[in-house]
Amino acid sequence: MLAQRMLHDRAFVAVDRFAQVRDIVAKTLLSVEAKINTCCKMHVSHPHNCYELYGLDVVLDSRLRAWLIEANTGPALHCPSPLDRRIKSRVVCDMLNVVGFAATD
Repeated sequence: MLAQRMLHDRAFVAVDRFAQVRDIVAKTLLSVEAKINTCCKMHVSHPHNCYELYGLDVVLDSRLRAWLIEANTGPALHCPSPLDRRIKSRVVCDMLNVVGFAATD
């Protein structure tokens, strides 16, 4: 019973942290939406054929609160380690799936 309670508490904390990170991402993108739209209207002739990958660095403090450290319009995708390769290849695969390409291994 105690083990189930501890597992439930940890799952709740993880869900709550992801909700905080989603909130940070949404607020960050909303804060620059007008600038992005203006740039797209000026430089993109077919807006449905254009996409951009953003990188947001988020850290958890000692109370497990999420904080935005920085936002990047061109996150580095080089892979100096196997862990980097595994994580970043999933990011690129997800991005391609979102825009309608079927990415494979």
